[in-house]
Amino acid sequence: MNKKSGLIPVPQSMSGSQGKPILLGRPGEALCRVDTGGLPDDCLSRQAAELLRGHLKGLLNAEPLGSLPIRLHIGKAPGGVKNPEQGYLLDADVGSVTVTGFGPAGLYYGVISLIESLRFEFGALTLPPVRILDWPEFATRGHFMECRFGTNLMTFADWKYLVDHMALLKMNQLVVGIYGCWCVQYDGRVSEYLYVPLKTCPELATPAVIRYFSAGAGRWIDEEKLPPMFANDFFGELIAYGKSRGVTVFPLFNSFGHNTLIPAAYPEVSARDEIGEAALTGFCTRNPKTYELLFSIYDEIIDRYLAPNGVDSFHIGLDEVWDGIALNAADIFRTRSPWCRCE
Repeated sequence: MNKKSGLIPVPQSMSGSQGKPILLGRPGEALCRVDTGGLPDDCLSRQAAELLRGHLKGLLNAEPLGSLPIRLHIGKAPGGVKNPEQGYLLDADVGSVTVTGFGPAGLYYGVISLIESLRFEFGALTLPPVRILDWPEFATRGHFMECRFGTNLMTFADWKYLVDHMALLKMNQLVVGIYGCWCVQYDGRVSEYLYVPLKTCPELATPAVIRYFSAGAGRWIDEEKLPPMFANDFFGELIAYGKSRGVTVFPLFNSFGHNTLIPAAYPEVSARDEIGEAALTGFCTRNPKTYELLFSIYDEIIDRYLAPNGVDSFHIGLDEVWDGIALNAADIFRTRSPWCRCE
């Protein structure tokens, strides 16, 4: 059996013996327990212990209160370990199972590797004798989730599922697009997405067209619906949830490119063409009102969602700043530029 087959990513160093598998329990009978004596009281360490207890209980249908201790603790990383805060040592042998995290994140990843190493066969839950020393090559690993089709329908449960899945893959960063715009593509209107309600600009909202055939109702459903993240205002809760799983969540808010909603709603801050007309895309960087509006939006996002959760990153989208057609539904063949041509 390839013991590495169940571990994602493959550990930096892994060795196993030909010894007898460690018996952890049988259905209805737990022979092991989770020992957290001396573990620091931080959310990620607590979550690591809760994750392991919950997984063992789910497999055995019994509380893990047996005699064999699975010890979780924080220790010092050996030499040569990169990103030691996220590294760990899993050492399992007959009569002894220990997960040593070189930081809370490392402990969490070590518990995940332990869970992935478990085997439930022939009515017995076992762990092969193994020694794993692991750490990530890159300090940051994650995804950027665009504010676009799909994410504009995701509920809080959907986002939590995503965070959980990323954590199991030992990914630790999720950038969520919360404002972005595209040209007219569907439904005869500009594609615009805003995922957080702004008290600064309460009139800004981007309901999506929902159109499908309902077999239950026996008819076509044709309605508009706000993104659940906007309607239920749970972005801050998502950041807090990610933190409890070792996944840092922070926003991307588009600026010069992918930007038609704000300049159309507030033409005074829009980029201007050669004759001084608002382009309804981009921003005028010479107008003080541009900075007043944008910083009021940024400050609100920081004060409401980021600072309370200890997040110090904010992504300002700066891609695809170019002229384009169909940036306004009223004249889709007109080319508009986000580059301001005021004096």
